[in-house]
Formats: sequence, C-alpha cells, structure tokens
Amino acid sequence: MASGPVIAVCIEVASPEILQSWLKAGWMPNLERLRCSGTWCPLESVAEISSGSIWPTFFTGVHPAKHGQFFTHMQIEPGTYRVMKKYADDVPRDPFWMDLHRAGKVSAIIDVPQTRPLNGFNGLHVAGWGGEYPAWKRSSSPRGLMREIIRRFGEHPLVDQYRLAFKPETAAQYERLKGELGHGVRTKAQLSRWLFDRGPFDLFLTVFAEPHWAAHLLWHTMDEGHPSWDDSLSPQYASTFHEIFTGIDRTIGELHAARPDADVLVFSLSGMGPDYSAWHVLTEVLERIGMAPGRDRHRAAKVWLPMARWGARRIRAVEDLVSLRTIETAKRLVPARLWDTWTRRILHAGSAWKDSRAFWVPNDYSGSIRVNLKGREPNGRVALGAEYEAVCDEITEALLELTDVNTGKKIVRQIVRTHDRYQGKYLDTLPDLLVLWANESLVNGVHSSKVGTIRCDFPARRTGAHRQSAVLVASGPRIRKGITLDYAHILDLAPTLLYLADVRVPDDYDGRVISEMLGS
Repeated sequence: MASGPVIAVCIEVASPEILQSWLKAGWMPNLERLRCSGTWCPLESVAEISSGSIWPTFFTGVHPAKHGQFFTHMQIEPGTYRVMKKYADDVPRDPFWMDLHRAGKVSAIIDVPQTRPLNGFNGLHVAGWGGEYPAWKRSSSPRGLMREIIRRFGEHPLVDQYRLAFKPETAAQYERLKGELGHGVRTKAQLSRWLFDRGPFDLFLTVFAEPHWAAHLLWHTMDEGHPSWDDSLSPQYASTFHEIFTGIDRTIGELHAARPDADVLVFSLSGMGPDYSAWHVLTEVLERIGMAPGRDRHRAAKVWLPMARWGARRIRAVEDLVSLRTIETAKRLVPARLWDTWTRRILHAGSAWKDSRAFWVPNDYSGSIRVNLKGREPNGRVALGAEYEAVCDEITEALLELTDVNTGKKIVRQIVRTHDRYQGKYLDTLPDLLVLWANESLVNGVHSSKVGTIRCDFPARRTGAHRQSAVLVASGPRIRKGITLDYAHILDLAPTLLYLADVRVPDDYDGRVISEMLGS
C-alpha cells in the first residue's frame, strides 16, 4: 500500500497561529512548500489535562484514562496520598511503532519522551539524548548506538537540567540559553541526518525539543503584552526562535530531498501561551469553602513540614531557601530514582489531603482537584454518588465565581469533570475536576462573595505554558494536495502513521486515520 517511506518530524510545541506567522515571515521555506503541496490541519491536544499526558496519548493512540499518565512529573500514587514520578515503563501500552515492528517494518525513533528502547527492536530507537522529558535513562536499541552517538555528537546541553525550571534573569543567562538552544538544534539536525542515512526505514520519526524549552522560558520575549516583556532585551532574544525554527526547517528539507518519494508529516503536539495559571489559589479556596482544614490549624500541628509551612506554593519557598547551584549539585550526587522519590515525598509532606473532602493535586497549567473518595483514597471522606456530585457542584460554583482582584474579570473559563468526559481502566489516576483558566492576565489575587479576597504572589518561574492547539502539515504521494482541514486530534496521528506504513490499526485506538487528507 505504501508508495515510499514515512518521514515524521515533531516540533514539540507550535500552535497553528504562530507557525502560520513564521511561515508567512519566510522562516521555514521547506515547510511552506510542503504546506502548499499538501495538507494543513489544526490538531487538538490533551494539554488541558496535563503536559504529562501529551506524549503517551500520541504514541499509544488512546486517551489518558486508558494509559494512566497524568502529570507524570508529580502524580499521586493510587491508594495513597503520596506523590511520585512516572517513568517510561509505567506506560501500560506499547507505542504504535511496536505494531510496525511486529509487521516486519523497520523504524527509526529518535527522542520520543516517555519511551524506552526494547532489545531486538526492528530498526533503531534513541531515548533521552535530546528529549525535554525523557522519563528514562539515556539509552538506545541497538545498545551500542548511544555510545557511538555520544562519541560523534557529544551530549545535549539541556537534558535533565534543573535550571530549566527558571526563566533567565541576567544577560549572561539569556546568552547561555540561546547558545545551548542553537547548539541543540544544530546537533539534533546532524544526528537525525546521520541516523537517517543508516536506513532505509519504513518510518523515520525524529523529535525537536528545543521549541518546547524556548517557549517555556522565553515566551515573554515575543509577547509584548506579557508583564515580563522588556523593550531592551526581548527583540534580541526573540531571535532565538528564528534560529530554532530555521534549523528545524533545514532538517525537513534535507530529509525530504534524500527521499522525495516519502510521505512527510511535520506536527506539534501542543501549543504554548503565556503562563496565566491560577493553580496557586486553589488550596486556599478549598479551605475557605470548607473542603479542607484551615491553614492556621494545620500549620500549628505540622509547622515543620513543607506543605504545612508553605502550602501549595512550597516549591518556590524551598528554592528560595536553597540555592539553584546547591540543588543542581545534590541532584548530580544522588541516584536519579532516589532523588525523584524522596524530593517529591519531602516537598509534599505535611499536606492536609487525608483530612480534606477535596484537595488540590499538582499539575503544570490547568488546576487539578481530587475528591477524597471513599473506597479510592485510604482515608476517603466523600461517598460516591449524590455526595460526590454535591461536592463537585459546590467546588465548581465557587471557582466559577472567582474574579481577578486587579481586573475584575472571571479567572475560570470552564470546569471539566473527567468522569463525564473519559472512561477507562486508569480513570482514577486523573483528577476529578480540571480547572481551565480564562488566560486573561497574570493572577496575583482573586475575589468572590463566597471566599472573600485571596492575595498571593504568582509562583511560576517560567513565562510560557502549554495550550490545547497543535498542528499538522503533511505532503507526499499519498497526501491530498493544497487542502486545509478543519480539525483532527493528536490521537489521530498514530493510526494515520500506521496506515501510511501499511500496518493494521488496532481496534481499541481512540484515534482514527485522517482519511480526508489521503488521496492523490
């Protein structure tokens, strides 16, 4: 069925609007040619659930209630109130390229986060060389390949760096980040082409993480409305995005030129926007409406524990007490799994979750609330059924009333009840309520008649946050020419890639083949 190989290039973060503006500006002429000769399609992500859900949703072809990956950096351990980190071997389903493997197809998989190489894989798999969140040790299949990669290309300068939790503050930090992002793109391009030449492959998939890092840390340099915009610095460092995207575009052009008979898919898995989350008010809102013990009473009992002392904004408080250099040094000295386990347990020690009817759980942008449900949590206080629904109703009503103390505008756009939207074996790993923000402005305080006024410093250290919109550009012998589609979902990418590789799509996938873009 397939007339040639499939080449897939993932630009981790790029919204349709921003990518269109950069195509119009002439930054990506190779991608623009593919767009004009093929199909343009906006994609919907699962970023509003959590950034930790994005990659497993893409590569398993099922939604988060079926693969169980929520905010994998800090996810509650089922049956406990402990927070844990999820790794690649916690994903309970095979990635779609294992279906290619079983069909005798040869694949190259490069830096797909939250995946791990398997011995005997039919092709090559590189994990953790240049991924934004590898969730697995740097490794490869075949095993010796990673050693050769390091010998030829060195290490990526940004992988597993704790400092990437903070936007740059000084000119030196900006320059260092700009240089590392540029080096990363150039080296990933060289690495991708070198691996491509080891083919032929039925599927070649390479991922560029640099747009992800840049959008998180430098969003304010291209958003004049952002509070951190600086007229003297922002235009200079916004050019970093130009360097990143022109470098990726050159790779797209080189790969396509090497195999003009290929179907080429270039896609992102989420967009990015300003970090105007208000997750930091959720704990106090829940306290004020009687869902959780009051802070004063809780602090008096456990004042020495981080969550009791500092509340949900605890990580910033700890980082202020302990220097970044100290944290980075300790992280290098302590075994990774030990560090991951105990930092999460220590930082969340002293929470009042077991004594609450509902409690905030960590997430990156959307607010996340878990009901302390009888039969699910070890100290459950709310019965499933009418009581559970009443608790969700009360929280929803209180949150939808909140306004920004500075603008008077509503800060919450929508409350999603995950059990109404999703079903699956791992539904209980998701929060019960997702709080989707209005995204109007940075929130330093909220007010309503029900909770009064809550004032707080905005704790985030990065200026960009994930958004729901992603994008696909496809071109090739099997792709319709010069069309624009209204909509598809990142769930549709895996079945479409399997179809193009002439491999049967599993019946239990939640996505579909994007058939409307296929044809001569």
